[in-house]
Amino acid sequence: MKCVTNNNYSRRSSQNSYSIQYVRINCFRPVTMGDNTKYLQNIVKEACGLIAICDVSLIIGINNEKKRYRDMRKADIKRETAETKIELSLDLDGNIDASEVSTGVGFLDHMLTLFARYAGIELKVKCKGDTWVDDHHSVEDIGIVLGLTIKEALGDKKGIVRFGEVFQPMDESLVLTALDISGRGGFYTDLHFLTEKIGTFDTELVAEFMTAFANNAGITLHIRQFAGTNSHHIAEAAFKGLGRALRGAVSTDSRFNDRIPSTKGLLG
Repeated sequence: MKCVTNNNYSRRSSQNSYSIQYVRINCFRPVTMGDNTKYLQNIVKEACGLIAICDVSLIIGINNEKKRYRDMRKADIKRETAETKIELSLDLDGNIDASEVSTGVGFLDHMLTLFARYAGIELKVKCKGDTWVDDHHSVEDIGIVLGLTIKEALGDKKGIVRFGEVFQPMDESLVLTALDISGRGGFYTDLHFLTEKIGTFDTELVAEFMTAFANNAGITLHIRQFAGTNSHHIAEAAFKGLGRALRGAVSTDSRFNDRIPSTKGLLG
């Protein structure tokens, strides 16, 4: 078998024995976790030119298909209208500490920062909008672009769990979020805010954002409120819950790597 390595490995000496700590190998035949240890040792020997290996610890990104899949789970979109100019990029498997959110709407910045952290994604958003009119255009258009970007990052959706659901408490508030990356976008809710504003932010814009997001991501999204009197807490529970539910839905299951998560063979 012909293998090539990018030499991303280290060797640690201990009384004339060597322990490989990390090996990344590209093989013509994908190597999976089901391959036995002896077989993997032989691959490492060939790739690294080692004659003897006392202890092989493989931290495996060996499966080429998995690595290719991970590398593809990112996207960026730029969208400009007469009302907003938006640049948005995300990486579903990126650095959660590298997110940068600047929408021109303070409360939405707060919500999207929470969303990205609990979704476990790297999110970068810049928006210049006509906020001198009101926040509506910016909030709705960011929802549109975020939905489109997630849809693009997911690609053919092979191997994903697809469904996610979570009960999210926030002090006195309790919100259920359940979603299905079905290809059939829709937002269904009974959120009820007791105030018209959170600071300067119109509470009705939470539904506008979620509707735009769900429709453009192709996600069936349900958000149900079980308790809550503080409008900030209700909104925060909704955005945190959305992030956590999405994290579960976009996670992968190695048993279904090459399969669309649908018994009919397609989503939509």
